[in-house]
Amino acid sequence: MALVGAETPEGARIRQALADRGVPGERVNLFGRTEGEAVLSEYAGEARLIQEPEAAELIGHDVIFLCETSEVTHRILSVHEPETLVVDVVGCAADREDTPMVHMDINPGAIASAGGVVAVPHGISAILSEVLHAIDVGPGVRRAAAVVMRPAADFGEDGLKELREQTVRLFNFGEVPREVIGAQLSFNVIPERLRSGAGPRLDRRIEREVGQINAWDEPRLAVRIVNVPVFHGHAAFVQVEVERDADGDAVADALDAATGVERTKDDTTGTPVEIAGERRTLVADLSTDATGASWIWLVAGELGRVPAELAVRLAAKMKDL
Repeated sequence: MALVGAETPEGARIRQALADRGVPGERVNLFGRTEGEAVLSEYAGEARLIQEPEAAELIGHDVIFLCETSEVTHRILSVHEPETLVVDVVGCAADREDTPMVHMDINPGAIASAGGVVAVPHGISAILSEVLHAIDVGPGVRRAAAVVMRPAADFGEDGLKELREQTVRLFNFGEVPREVIGAQLSFNVIPERLRSGAGPRLDRRIEREVGQINAWDEPRLAVRIVNVPVFHGHAAFVQVEVERDADGDAVADALDAATGVERTKDDTTGTPVEIAGERRTLVADLSTDATGASWIWLVAGELGRVPAELAVRLAAKMKDL
């Protein structure tokens, strides 16, 4: 199998997920942007080289994980062999209408419609789908809105280092580095729309992916993202208007029955710091406003690992890893 974008944060997480599953290193080839020279990396503790990808060399693999968007990844999507499984981890196949968006705990049956290319959701899309799917199969989702608070960990190890360095330099009245995050995040909040170098709209991607996973025929979710000076752990306020007449208990019952979602029963856990380092999604507060809509406060840990875990599970299902 081939991993394209092995040097990216997403690529590092795929490597870890494959190693955790016990896939031997001789079955995994690493490719990425190297500016003409092989880059030393590792897989499962063993030194490995990341090589510049060539489409012709990649096409013969059984499984190709796409962890970057580039000219090569677009060529792979166009010319891959029919028996090759291409797993899009970063949304580079978004413009292909025949590419199913699959969350293995919600719509695994969508794999059947795959024409060789399958996509997995962003980590934020995955947890919002888990929460909204549970409500949708209960009282139903008429519309929803989410404000998601995103930590430095979403920018990989380099993002964590930059937030740390920004904080140290501010205390020493120095110039803060901005190369990774694109702005001063320390002691600040940055709407993703205003972040320098943000690239394609992440909020639009999340809205689209949640809709695809839930098989909504029209948009029901609006998302806005704010980058916050937190190292690990996501948080979100989600407002939900239900489809059918129901009270707050119906939403609570739906969340209690949800796979992958834990609703806290006390006031002691409800911030990102309590779930940092864990793959958990906690609904820490649920209330109803004057309009009858439900407000959900949720926190989630290690969302960066979620797309990698889903991608490897998907590949294991389709290719018997």
